[in-house]
Amino acid sequence: LASSSAESRALNVVFVMDISRSMLAQDAEPDRLTRSIRVARRLVQDLSGDRLGLVVFAARAYLLSPLTLDQSALAVQLDALDPNVASEGGSSLGAALVLARQVLREANEGGDRAVVLFTDGEAFDGERAVVAAGDGLKEDGIALIVVPVGATEGARIPDGDGGWHLDQLGQPVVTTRRDEMINALREASGATAIDPNAADPAGEVRRALDRLDRRTVRDQMAADLVPRAWILALAAAVLIAIQTATRRSAALVG
Repeated sequence: LASSSAESRALNVVFVMDISRSMLAQDAEPDRLTRSIRVARRLVQDLSGDRLGLVVFAARAYLLSPLTLDQSALAVQLDALDPNVASEGGSSLGAALVLARQVLREANEGGDRAVVLFTDGEAFDGERAVVAAGDGLKEDGIALIVVPVGATEGARIPDGDGGWHLDQLGQPVVTTRRDEMINALREASGATAIDPNAADPAGEVRRALDRLDRRTVRDQMAADLVPRAWILALAAAVLIAIQTATRRSAALVG
């Protein structure tokens, strides 16, 4: 495809999306992951002109999209995050934030830098790792916006076969939104935390980002955006690889 140079005033924003098994809980409509994806997709539309990237995590963190002005490519990645992909037990929240920080530290053009985190607050790497990651973001001047999902009352996790994920005693695993972890991260990083019950979480995130400084950025974009089948194929291949690798050692949440 031919390419052309695009110029705009932009922020550098990395979406960090939890795709661990707990995100399949249905205490958000229709489930935590799908709700988070919908909010992120709305933001992709609203942040036209900003450089966006995508990190996903379960037991490990993966960079699915580097910073780009090509929002359509990021939208394809988000659309490929079917809830069934969240097959791996564990939730390395701290590691995902470290990876997002690395991506943003390499941004050498554009304006302010920010991470938008979608999570239920479960973090198997522990509070110390999460707080350290938050400290690192603050040290680098990277804004953090947390979009909590789920309920504190807790919910069971569908197993995909009409039943529920069970613990070692044969009891259904119950997952709750971990506000104590989210609050510890917020205090360490100076993050903005969106109200879990906000009627328009995407709007709240956009308003928080609008307080940051946009500056001129140039990026190479495909002049002919159709067809984009290769992007969809790449996204599917990456996610299938993640699912295949993680199912070998998948452990139950909790």
